[in-house]
Amino acid sequence: NGLAMAGISIPDRAAIVGFDDTFVSRRVHPGITSVSQPVEEMGRMAVRNLLESIKNEEQRSGTHMELDAQLIVRGSSHLDKYLGCRIDKCQKEEE
Repeated sequence: NGLAMAGISIPDRAAIVGFDDTFVSRRVHPGITSVSQPVEEMGRMAVRNLLESIKNEEQRSGTHMELDAQLIVRGSSHLDKYLGCRIDKCQKEEE
């Protein structure tokens, strides 16, 4: 709201991109472009690693894991025009 109150047009003069694809990013107007993470899978992997560490009585300094994220393009940015959704897992959500 602050940008709109200042007369700054979204996405023409300012783009907004968020992280975690929260509920709010889908409910405001324009919808907020966001990176969506597989939080349920992240939780399962964390619990699995914790249980494995307890079972093996190991002291781990950390485990590196990579999970796919997804860019959800909404009305708060013109990313679809600039990227053409060529990046991996880019999705245009209709408003």
